[in-house]
Amino acid sequence: MALSKLYNLAKVETATTGTSDLALGDAVAGFLTFAEAGVEDGDTVSYGIVDGDQREVGQGVFDSSGPTLTRATIYRSTGAGNTAKITLSGTAEVHICQAAEDMPANLAGQLPRTGDDDDAADGRLGQYISGSLATGSATILTSGAAKTVAFIDLPPGDWDVRATLILKQNASGGTPTFAFMYGALSTADNANTPVADDAIVGVGWNDNASGVPALKGIGTMPLPMGPTRVTVPAGGGDVRIYLVTLCVFMLNGGTSVSAYGKLSARSPR
Repeated sequence: MALSKLYNLAKVETATTGTSDLALGDAVAGFLTFAEAGVEDGDTVSYGIVDGDQREVGQGVFDSSGPTLTRATIYRSTGAGNTAKITLSGTAEVHICQAAEDMPANLAGQLPRTGDDDDAADGRLGQYISGSLATGSATILTSGAAKTVAFIDLPPGDWDVRATLILKQNASGGTPTFAFMYGALSTADNANTPVADDAIVGVGWNDNASGVPALKGIGTMPLPMGPTRVTVPAGGGDVRIYLVTLCVFMLNGGTSVSAYGKLSARSPR
């Protein structure tokens, strides 16, 4: 069921009789027509009808060409079973209202989850943005040099950002040894400029006796990060966030080390 839009001061007369859809007439004195209140063609609204001692509350779709309003869904009425359309006399009044069905969980303090496998629209609570680099396109790393793996562009607002960086040993003649593995959510491309103190992850190993890297071979090594709250100020445009890695290692032959991964952000409020 579509969500109803709410508009102020919309209350009109209707000459409709019977149980047909509503032909919307002039505004009741002191009120506005639906169009004057800002209702647009195709909008779904909740409505109330008063016709003598009869009442009906439901949801319908506005058509500006009539103008008309459908009686698509009846929430409650004084008709049969308290859910049937009332029979109109031709002198009823129709207004836009907020029905109990418009309030999530009847204000029980919880918002219902969507039942669809989709994401919130741009600019809406729950909007999801992601960027990734697949394992087949993993980027080759140079010891001691920061390297961007993926990025996302965040519009103004608050965002909870997460990432998983995966380091991969590409064996082709030797086994690398590692002194340090590091990942960051950075504001700069190919640079270690974390967006926040909790936007980093790092692990290190060192042979205290020899001072050389002590972890030998990794296969694949996942490094999860976040969530980290990132606030993009209003009025300044999008901000690009990079998933960056910096590792210190010795190749020990013809092998190489590469990185791939994913970062994502969701608008929490």
